[in-house]
Amino acid sequence: MNAAARALGWLGSPSRLGPVAGSIREGVLRLVAAALQILATIVIVRSLEPAIVGIFLRGVVIAAALAALLRYRYELFIAPYIAGHDRARLGVPVDALLVELSQRFLIRCALVCGVLLVVTSDLDVLEPHRFPFLQTYLPFVLAIPFIGLAQMLGSALRAAERTLLSMVCSAYTVNTAILCTAAVALPSAPLDLLAWAFFAGCIVAALLACLFAWLVFRTPAVDGSVGAIAAGTDRVSTGAGDALAGAGDVRTGAWWQVHESVAANSAIAIALAFTLWGPSVIVAVLASAEEMARYGVALRTAQIMDFLLPALTFVLCAERPILRRTVEESGQRPRLRQSLATAAVASSVTLVVLLLATPRTLALYGDPYRDLVVVYVVLLSAHWINGAGRPAVRFLVANWNASAIRRTLEAAAVAATLTTAAGVAWNAPLAAAVATLLAALIVNTLAAAAASKGPRPSRSLERPPP
Repeated sequence: MNAAARALGWLGSPSRLGPVAGSIREGVLRLVAAALQILATIVIVRSLEPAIVGIFLRGVVIAAALAALLRYRYELFIAPYIAGHDRARLGVPVDALLVELSQRFLIRCALVCGVLLVVTSDLDVLEPHRFPFLQTYLPFVLAIPFIGLAQMLGSALRAAERTLLSMVCSAYTVNTAILCTAAVALPSAPLDLLAWAFFAGCIVAALLACLFAWLVFRTPAVDGSVGAIAAGTDRVSTGAGDALAGAGDVRTGAWWQVHESVAANSAIAIALAFTLWGPSVIVAVLASAEEMARYGVALRTAQIMDFLLPALTFVLCAERPILRRTVEESGQRPRLRQSLATAAVASSVTLVVLLLATPRTLALYGDPYRDLVVVYVVLLSAHWINGAGRPAVRFLVANWNASAIRRTLEAAAVAATLTTAAGVAWNAPLAAAVATLLAALIVNTLAAAAASKGPRPSRSLERPPP
């Protein structure tokens, strides 16, 4: 167990390797993640007809969007808490916090999954000869709690600077499961088999996320032993409550404040979910299966920019901008401008490389997807804006101003939703891509404007416990 934990420590810790070796490790693992994403997409489009591809991607999008809607309120509290916000004041150990909030998230998922299963069963009864709703979408409904838990714990790992561990949970498992299933079911894999492979990949992702989170955040034993992954200084401190054995030793008032703070994030979480997932969900629900296939393929392909960009940023700037910086450090305008310049260069270089490879990339998917150049370029542009403005967004999160963040996300969500709804009948893939670009432009422009005004007081829950 110790050897495996030390291996995971080498994979996840930013301080075990020097700048050169660390950048090589970062680049190789992210290239593998991008390759798995492309290969899994090729397998899906080569194994299924475009209409069936659309049904598969529709299930994936709805499952991921519902999981995001349910988990964002917890992520918005967990990530800043790990970075230091309110941790010394509340004294709740990070491992106890993750267990408590994960349980609440899973309860919400169980309720939503129950409702969805009832709806799909009723549709099968009302339309018995039209489409097997329950049989088709059952794996995606069951995957909601697993994909949500993996992503929520992955955000905690990213907040603790374990970005590669987070990427292994999110990018490696599901794509690898799809590739393995396709290899077994050659020459073509049916829809049901790929859907259950997606479900299996989500289970593995959740298990790995739980393992990584336990190794990174677990509280040291009373006898003085430390977590194996951290043997030394690489372990993430769980805060002022490290001496506590668990959640039961934390005062009730602290837990009350945690849940109050989580509940206060609800409006921001909903706006964030609509900003990121609104266009995709509208296409999934209102557009045809063929249009969903075209948009889904372009979206999955454009996501490789998110895999490649952090590695290039790491090469250009060894000291990556992280959420853990204090408000005073984040507010240093020269450093912020330097981070924005570095992110802009890295994002632009990545964009140019991917644009040059666009014809060859889309040719991998076959004739039905060759004409996705415009949609793909628009989605790449959205990722380019997000990459260039990431330091400003991190600044806005580090200097938490709930009203400003809520207004920013609400403006982006409304613009993205209305743009997609207005164009879905005309050209659904292009409308969703333009909406995604518009939302990215609004969020990053307003974040940059807020960053230019300097830091604000960090968030704190002023209301006293009962």
